Amino acid sequence: MDENLLALILFVFFGVLLIFLVKSNLRKNFLNEIKGKSLFTVFCTVTNYYGVFAYGSFLSLFSKRVSFYNEYFVMAGVSKKKYYYSDIKYVSFRRSFFSKSIAIGFNNRHSLVLHTKYINNIESILKPRIPKTQ
Repeated sequence: MDENLLALILFVFFGVLLIFLVKSNLRKNFLNEIKGKSLFTVFCTVTNYYGVFAYGSFLSLFSKRVSFYNEYFVMAGVSKKKYYYSDIKYVSFRRSFFSKSIAIGFNNRHSLVLHTKYINNIESILKPRIPKTQ
């Protein structure tokens, strides 16, 4: 068998395996999440901003699970992170012809943009829980 063909087959195999592992990891609950029942869970693409640097899942293939609870929300992708509502500096809801998104800014120049069609559900959860100092 040709070396290039073998390398291509291995590359495709490990790529599919990686995507499967990431997708199956999204379904598992974070250890801290098990204590309470989520108010709402959505799978969406998320863009992270640290100052002027942006990274994230720009394709729906790499969507993340975002689960909202009474005092915090959890974003789970390859890694899982808990964000407390008390750390939120601002929330802005953006609707355009092609997409709907929610920008969530934190006190440390970090912000998230959630691109989802369930903007009304998330808005009803975030509005009463965010600090009133906006």
